[in-house]
Amino acid sequence: MCGIFGIVKAEKTPVAEQVLAGLKVLEYRGYDSWGVAVAVGEKIQVSKQIGKIGAAKVTDLPDSTVGLGHTRWATHGGVTQANAHPHLDCTGTVVVVHNGIITNYQSLKIELQTAGHQFKSETDSEVMAHLIEVELATGVLLPIAVRQAFLKLEGQNALVVFQADGQQLVAVRQGSPLVIGLGRDQQWLASDPAALVGQAERIIYLEDGELAVLSPQQVTISSVETGKKRPLRSEALNWTPQALDKGKFAHFMLKEIQEQPAILEQVAAVGGLALAPVAEAIRQADQVFLLGCGSAGFAAAIGAHWLRTLAQIPVQAVVASEFDTVMPLVTAKTVILALSQSGETMDVLVPVTAAKAKGARLVAITNVIGSSLARLADLTVPLLAGPEQAVATTKAFTSKLAHLALLAELMSGQLETGQIAVRTASQEMAAMLTPENLAQAEIFAQSLKTAEHLYVIGRGTSGLLSAEVALKFKETAYLHAESLAAGELKHGTLALIEPGIPCLVLASETEVTASLSAAAEITARGGRVIWLGPTPEATTKIPGEVPFNFQPAGLLSGLPQLIAMQLTAYYLALIKKIDPDKPRNLAKSVTVG
Repeated sequence: MCGIFGIVKAEKTPVAEQVLAGLKVLEYRGYDSWGVAVAVGEKIQVSKQIGKIGAAKVTDLPDSTVGLGHTRWATHGGVTQANAHPHLDCTGTVVVVHNGIITNYQSLKIELQTAGHQFKSETDSEVMAHLIEVELATGVLLPIAVRQAFLKLEGQNALVVFQADGQQLVAVRQGSPLVIGLGRDQQWLASDPAALVGQAERIIYLEDGELAVLSPQQVTISSVETGKKRPLRSEALNWTPQALDKGKFAHFMLKEIQEQPAILEQVAAVGGLALAPVAEAIRQADQVFLLGCGSAGFAAAIGAHWLRTLAQIPVQAVVASEFDTVMPLVTAKTVILALSQSGETMDVLVPVTAAKAKGARLVAITNVIGSSLARLADLTVPLLAGPEQAVATTKAFTSKLAHLALLAELMSGQLETGQIAVRTASQEMAAMLTPENLAQAEIFAQSLKTAEHLYVIGRGTSGLLSAEVALKFKETAYLHAESLAAGELKHGTLALIEPGIPCLVLASETEVTASLSAAAEITARGGRVIWLGPTPEATTKIPGEVPFNFQPAGLLSGLPQLIAMQLTAYYLALIKKIDPDKPRNLAKSVTVG
């Protein structure tokens, strides 16, 4: 969730401004509050505020050789300035930023308060500052104090610390991600490599149970448990600054929507190479699970549907946070395909780690090759989508579907058919991005601006895709949207259909007949039927609105419909004066369980 960024360097510079720039890149991880700390002589100066960073400045903070910042997604304690990070100890000489949840913080806090420590926030994070203070009082150096304090914590946590009179950053990780950027006479720390683009050329991913000490000239990494140092293994950071810039677009969401056709072309060209060993692993398995959270979970459901119907493989999709309900079935002959844009989603990492402990093989389908999920996996399929900054996923979701379509066709002996389907979808998605269709999406969004509810129905693939369409309206435009299989409408939800309520009917050329009766049921109750699909004949049987003109696109017919609804949700957010990149209460990389 939260974003961490730190710098340590040999010469004094405006590090606070550099830290703030890094936090802006990481703000998708949380934007309830933010803060920056720098060393000033024998004390630490902190500036922190609630809300998004926006055009904020930290020019009031002096030059320094070390700086540390944090952007928060609130878990323990409300959204207040006192609860914003960084947090100080009682002496004001130790500062901590934290990502994760310290599950035993209450008992630790009581012990510290009994010993006389004064707390200024409601957070679990502040506990660590005082624990380190206690250890430092025994005369040990900061890395040892951090190690000994961290061993008292329970939960999944990443922490970065510095001391006012020292010229080093100390970082420790268990569960929540941290990556080190290597430089000459300066080093960086961040929650995500994206924040290091344009600065560090090589990076090191900190592993679970490791402690890193960064000074301007060197980095050391050791085991938290034993203190034993390990060799440094760095890798190139190949992303470009342009990939993290909005360019000509007003928002990242609009930019990422427009990038989807080109991404699908790339997947069609090279995606099959990474999928060949995955197909072989599935053939050797006794059982196969697909899992993910949110949009990734919806992609998993669609992928399982394709593997069952096209390749006749009995695959089960499971919501990652509920995977414990099927964990008793996992054996050494199980293959798990885990979908995660960031590769850091805790609700995914926890069950797949447990499954691997039982001998299961893990396939990571992720957008970040160096992520925790990718490093844990036996096989990795890169999404090839590039950095995704908007909290609401667009291009990573469609890339997942493209890869899963290729996998299903590959396993049915029809890889070329799958490649053609992905290319066709790419072309039809590009056709939806003409100025005329962008204008039409804005007009359609205007027609929804007073709606309080939206229903999205479909059959087969369209029925499963309806969940992602509904989610886009919920998370981007704060419109209550409910998805369901068209045949289920009459089994309860029809009671909610009133005159004028908009109902989207998703239907490919092969699915429209199955949705006609549901559309008729909506029309009979005065609902507003909106057809989405290459189905002009449907409107002659059940009248309804046809806001977009779609062409048949085969297996991936739903993707042109999806991009039209992504655009509509985006414009509806603008109409409602909502920031589509940073919806309230959400964060992109959910690293807490």
